[in-house]
Amino acid sequence: MIKKTYTSLLLILPALLCGCLHTGGVSIKQAHLLKQEGFKLDHHNEWALGLPRRLLFNFDDAKPSKIDSENVKELAYKLKQYNLNKLKIIGHADDIGSESYNIDLSKQRADNIASIFYKNGFKKENIRTLGKGSSQPISFTKDHDSRVNNRRVTIVIVPNSF
Repeated sequence: MIKKTYTSLLLILPALLCGCLHTGGVSIKQAHLLKQEGFKLDHHNEWALGLPRRLLFNFDDAKPSKIDSENVKELAYKLKQYNLNKLKIIGHADDIGSESYNIDLSKQRADNIASIFYKNGFKKENIRTLGKGSSQPISFTKDHDSRVNNRRVTIVIVPNSF
């Protein structure tokens, strides 16, 4: 009887443990890479690039810095190695200027980051870009540093098709 119970536990335990591991729709190996690269599983169950590797932009500028461009190129290479080739790239802006202008600017930021992925082997149909303007700030204060942090692009891994 004890042997039967022990055998049953051995068969059930792996299934229970797999249910406890929450990886946001990617494999454990992929999740490990994403964590190494600064991605975090957010409350929407999406892997989003967070601090310290956030992509920030200068005021009224949609072009990434050379360092950020190189970092995105390196990230593209790593993501392709792990077959993480579907992305959502979301551009953001600070609260200076009209909302329609900021939506256009944030979309340009997302498109410019996406173009780096395209140049490094990602297919256009696997990347969706969005411009959110100033509608999703990470900091609500009106000082210079807060506005700098709001001028950003977020890269989100999409494990399943759109």
